[in-house]
Amino acid sequence: PLTGNRVTLAPEPSTQANGMVFSNVQTSTASLSFTAANPVPDGYLGVRRTGLAPTGSPVDGITYSVGGTLVDGTIAFIGSGSNYSLSGLESNANTFIAVYAFNGTGASTNY
Repeated sequence: PLTGNRVTLAPEPSTQANGMVFSNVQTSTASLSFTAANPVPDGYLGVRRTGLAPTGSPVDGITYSVGGTLVDGTIAFIGSGSNYSLSGLESNANTFIAVYAFNGTGASTNY
């Protein structure tokens, strides 16, 4: 017999985080905070790029890992909070961060 299955995506977040603030900026580290989306999503994925803003967007149903790549950016954090410590930053360079809210886990993740 032919068998199969499918996974449906979690509901897409209706809003995104805003009000990003960098603090405690050092040579290669910084703290990042932002105002959580409302309603609060399951989590956030942060993508960083040096010199220019990241241009890629996460793909629904794909699981990313910190340190992995997303088009021209690096995954800086994944979590449910709105405060993160960034490390490994280039000194004397502009670092850009894009934050994406998501719902679901694994193959059901919806950004």
